[in-house]
Amino acid sequence: MKNKRKWVALVTTLLCMIPLLAGVLGGGEKAFAADSVNVTLHKKKMDEFPSNSIDNSGLENSAFDRYEGLPGITFTAWDITEDFYNALNAELTGNETDAEYNAKAKQVMDGFDLNNAPNAVDAGDQTTDANGNATFANLPAKNADGSYKVYFFEEHASPGVDIGSYKLIMMLPLKDGGNEITNIHLYPKNKVEGEEPEKELVDENGDPLPSRPAGAYDFEVGQQIHYRASFVIPSQIGDILSNGTPRYEKLEFADAVDQTGVKFEGIDRILVDGNPVNTADFLQTHGTYTPENENTPWAGYAGFNLSMNLTGAAGPATANFLSQYAGQKIEFFYTVSFTENTPVDRDINNEFTVTMNHDGGQDESKVNPPIDPIKTGGKKFFKYALEGSTKEALGGAEFVVIRQINGVDNYLTAGADSMTWTPVGANEDYANATKYTSDADGLFEVTGLEYGDYFLRETKAPSGFQKLANDVPFTVSAGSYTGAQAQEIENTTKGGTLPSTGGMGIIAFIVIGLGLMAAAIVRYRRVQFEV
Repeated sequence: MKNKRKWVALVTTLLCMIPLLAGVLGGGEKAFAADSVNVTLHKKKMDEFPSNSIDNSGLENSAFDRYEGLPGITFTAWDITEDFYNALNAELTGNETDAEYNAKAKQVMDGFDLNNAPNAVDAGDQTTDANGNATFANLPAKNADGSYKVYFFEEHASPGVDIGSYKLIMMLPLKDGGNEITNIHLYPKNKVEGEEPEKELVDENGDPLPSRPAGAYDFEVGQQIHYRASFVIPSQIGDILSNGTPRYEKLEFADAVDQTGVKFEGIDRILVDGNPVNTADFLQTHGTYTPENENTPWAGYAGFNLSMNLTGAAGPATANFLSQYAGQKIEFFYTVSFTENTPVDRDINNEFTVTMNHDGGQDESKVNPPIDPIKTGGKKFFKYALEGSTKEALGGAEFVVIRQINGVDNYLTAGADSMTWTPVGANEDYANATKYTSDADGLFEVTGLEYGDYFLRETKAPSGFQKLANDVPFTVSAGSYTGAQAQEIENTTKGGTLPSTGGMGIIAFIVIGLGLMAAAIVRYRRVQFEV
């Protein structure tokens, strides 16, 4: 039993010595433990490459916190240690100071070509998450001989993202003071293509209108027409350059219809990232706001212009104000309406334009993709009487327009910028209704109506004619006004009457008639008697 215990103790002692023996006898390949680092790449949405170079220190940089993360970007980590030092050693004389050494290393980084690195070793791929972060965990920091590694992080192409000409090369060790950094943070520089402005027709609640088969949205005069226009505020809108001026010199929002005669009702509200904001901050405090075509004669183009105050003394304050909304979607909800001067049966288009200028460059304008137009309709009429085979024009016929709403007849009162529908009352005299009267050529028209079915009700007939007993139905639709034949309305006469002079004239006719009748009777009886 004692011998068995001695053997167990001996074996245990030998097992404990194996790591020590391996360290002494195992050769250079296992002589040094391979330290590791964790590297997190922070990919951010930026509308332009930084105007001033921001060197990666290896530490987290709060300057990038205001930028939204860019997900879905894949990086490959390459161990380029051998190729990098081959290129660097070719540039060194051995007598460089630390500053000169670092300068030459930076020069080799800038000119390094991964395609000409035959000894590069793939160290794995990582893709940025929803926050724009990709972490390479436990990357070896050293080679087996104890020398430090060099890594190249290759960014793969992604739609809408421009890859900078920079080389994201990490030359270990990175230090914070005298301490090596083991959790390293790098910020790849990038440029994301700016999003296009968007625009759509919405209802009073801001919900998109259903699509129209006709390809256009029809409205009557005075009806509220609501729009939503949106754009993503540039991520770097709050940048201040070294000279103290904002990086962005212009951010301008403009909207306009392409036909005159439309009234601009105003901006109803502004949302950023889906949340209401103080409209006055944008329109007055930090912006110059100009509404267009709010009043008669509506000869201009309805819309607005909002230019953020990014130049002059107000520039830095405006940039700082906008920085809280960097990378977020701004939405403008505004309203227009048709007037009596709005062209009938004509497509009215509307464009939302965003114009920017930054870094002393040229103005860059972006316009929303085309959306369905808006329009209003109408109908032309011809009033006539049939004389044989000829249609004689009738002037002076007076009509009101009737529309059934929920089964009830309503008459129309048309204003310069409004349409009012009033239920027809008992014994209605239509005193407040708009009268449409045929001219000497028998013509008249009704305009400014949305598409649908209507009636004409004659309230006054031309002299010598009687009012129509029945309403005249008509339909307003695309093309029912422009280029369409006038709808014909036939009238009828009252029927002729003999003139009446009154007095003795008519008595004389009666006496003569009675006398003739009496003579005829006497004559008849005399003939009968003779026979």
